[in-house]
Parts: sequence; structure tokens; C-alpha cells
Amino acid sequence: MDVADGEWIVGVGTLAPLKGWALAIDAIASMPEPRSRLLLVGTGPDEGRLRARAQRRGVADRVRFAGHLPRDQVFALLTSARALLFPSFHDSAGWAVAEALTLGCPVVCLDLGDRRTCFAIAAAPS
Repeated sequence: MDVADGEWIVGVGTLAPLKGWALAIDAIASMPEPRSRLLLVGTGPDEGRLRARAQRRGVADRVRFAGHLPRDQVFALLTSARALLFPSFHDSAGWAVAEALTLGCPVVCLDLGDRRTCFAIAAAPS
């Protein structure tokens, strides 16, 4: 999967309601820049509803569902993506956040839980 143009925002995780992917689709729909696109990596029980939401919001052409990908492919996506989007309402910080930061990929997330600690550690000078 090619995201080399750098206009892809990547989300990684289970497609379930508490993961916040509906919010992510709404955010893409509200962005005035039509080149901004969302690539969701993962599978789950909410996939059908998320596809329908993207269709209803008029962004089905800007939201791609990649399904499950091998870890090395996810890392390759993160190195060329504009950012990792982590909109979870439940998880304070997932592995995807730490891996994205390690790869130098910016992370956009909700201000919940221990995320500030994770970002402070990642931003600390070595």
C-alpha cells in the first residue's frame, strides 16, 4: 500500500466503537483540504458502520480500509504517513503510539490518561 505522497493520516487498531474511528472519519470530513486522507489498518466489528459513515459524510473516497497488515508493512506506512491518528476513548496509550513516535511519525490523539507521559518521554533529548 503506497502512502508515499505524505497526505495519508494512518490509524492502527481494532475497528470498534471505543477506539474512536467514527470521530476520525468525522474529522477527515471536516478538513477543508481534500488531499487529506485516512488509512485505517485493522479489522473489527465496527467496520461496516464505519464504511457507511464515511459514505454518509461524503468521504468514502478519502477513507481507505486496509484490513490487517503485517507489522513491517505497518511500520513502513508510519514512516511515510503525515501522522498516526489515535482517537481512542478507552486506551490511554497503545503500542501504535509508541511505535509511531519511535519511527518519527507525529501522533494526534485525545488528551486522556498517560499520553502526556508517553509524549514527554519521546520528546526528551537523548
